[in-house]
Amino acid sequence: GLVAGAASCFWRAADRASSEQEAVGWLKNAAQASEQLNEMEDAVEAWQQMFDTQLSIGLTPELDQMVRVPPLLIQLNRQQQAVNAWGQVVEAHPNSAEVKANYAV
Repeated sequence: GLVAGAASCFWRAADRASSEQEAVGWLKNAAQASEQLNEMEDAVEAWQQMFDTQLSIGLTPELDQMVRVPPLLIQLNRQQQAVNAWGQVVEAHPNSAEVKANYAV
């Protein structure tokens, strides 16, 4: 339906973005639409591309977005990647009270 079509458009827009900042917005939209469609592989890929793009331009990905990825990886039975993703969260937000309280860091 509409969400599936939108997800596809968001991916194309990210590929054609004129700046990294613009690509970040399209990738976020692609990730969220993919989650709505239960397309977890696509959601993980979009979130990871978004985070990589943000880091490449000196931005720290937002904590509330980063913590979405490990549970998706666990659903995909990719435990080691989930552990690595938690490591990325801790690295990006080492002083976060939320990370320390909720994720036993």
